[in-house]
Amino acid sequence: MIANTEVQLVHRLSIPLKEAPMNLGLRTILLLVAVVLFVVSVFSDTRSPDLIALGLAAFAFAFVTDALGWADRTFNTTTNRDDRTA
Repeated sequence: MIANTEVQLVHRLSIPLKEAPMNLGLRTILLLVAVVLFVVSVFSDTRSPDLIALGLAAFAFAFVTDALGWADRTFNTTTNRDDRTA
């Protein structure tokens, strides 16, 4: 039995695009900071140990924020603060 290997080309405009807001939580931001620090430390000649230490601190704090319940705080909100009711 031969698998169906036929590929159908689809016009780009025929695919509906859905725009969804990207929610960046504190944990995500800290993990991104850790990755950037690790990459910069690879190319650094003088401050490599310092950057690695800061990257490890950001990585560890990302998991601490998860344990404390701060990881789900998002920074990309579409609601206006004036519209909220207490």
